[in-house]
Amino acid sequence: MRKLLRPRDYLLLTIGILGDTFEEVKDPFGLQEQGSLYLYGWVPERWKKHNFERAVKRMLKTGDIEKILSHGKPVLRLTSAGRGKWLREFPLFELSRKRWDGWWRMVAFDIPNKLKGRRASLREKLEGLGMGRLQESLYITPFDFGGDLQEFINNHELSEYVEVFEARHIFGHDPQTLAYRVWHLDRLEERYSEFRQQLEKNQSFTSLDRFKFQTQFEEILLDDPLLPKELLPKDWDGFKVRKLILGM
Repeated sequence: MRKLLRPRDYLLLTIGILGDTFEEVKDPFGLQEQGSLYLYGWVPERWKKHNFERAVKRMLKTGDIEKILSHGKPVLRLTSAGRGKWLREFPLFELSRKRWDGWWRMVAFDIPNKLKGRRASLREKLEGLGMGRLQESLYITPFDFGGDLQEFINNHELSEYVEVFEARHIFGHDPQTLAYRVWHLDRLEERYSEFRQQLEKNQSFTSLDRFKFQTQFEEILLDDPLLPKELLPKDWDGFKVRKLILGM
């Protein structure tokens, strides 16, 4: 799912995931002088590189987010308009909640080198949708992105080079084993397991603790294909981590 994100996208992603638990921490984005780090503690590295204060103000002005009080603390929350944008920008979060229909969607392509720029754009699009690479020019997903994909293919004039089709079975693999191999879920599982252990060691959390762990969780999510639960083990640590984060 990882793709290039603007400050607005990070805010949209974070608030969409965490909802009212995303506190308005004082200067969390490192916008003040470097000395403020000694006062406020940990600041996410990538957030120091962007002017998120401007993004927050812009999104408040456009009505994508709103500031409310929750349990006496100021928090940022998506409005209905902001949630609509969140669902369009990050559709996997909604799709992953639905029961898998048992069909694999597959994209195969054979694009000549003279169009290598468009070929790279297609790969970026497929990977941005969380699709896994089964072979060099064959990507799969359990989700139906038909309309979105077709629009992309048409807009980039790739119709004669790309085939999109569905299959109930991919011979030689049961669905869970295939998912583990294609999306390298063993690596993701290890990251979730280590993070879960960090969370479980903490008995209480300050606002900055919550902010730190929430942004670490977001970094893992950006590498998570958010597969349907039918393709994951019942004791998947990703489920446990999400529950711990939302319960902080």
